[in-house]
Amino acid sequence: MAKAQRKVKDRWKGKSWYSLHAPSMFNYTVMAWTPADSPEAVTGRVAEVSLDQLSGNFGQKNYIVRFRVGEVRGPNAFTTYDGHGADSAPQQPHRLQFHPHHRRRCPPAA
Repeated sequence: MAKAQRKVKDRWKGKSWYSLHAPSMFNYTVMAWTPADSPEAVTGRVAEVSLDQLSGNFGQKNYIVRFRVGEVRGPNAFTTYDGHGADSAPQQPHRLQFHPHHRRRCPPAA
């Protein structure tokens, strides 16, 4: 006899999206979105954003700023500054470089 199939509940259907706003020093710019079951679940979350996304200055892409959600009003979550750091990881892969002594010696062109 075949087993009865279980109904799978989609956990994403019950979630709603909240926009994370930067503090007033960044003009309350929307910096990210996060899904949550309730507004209380959003409070306390930490978002890390590169400074060039907030300021528009590409030269500040290596600085990472952390924000913590402090208040939720409707679908908007407002954050406070929680710290910063420097991103030491390269943004682009390095070129493959060979040591000069490991090159194959080719005969001179005639």
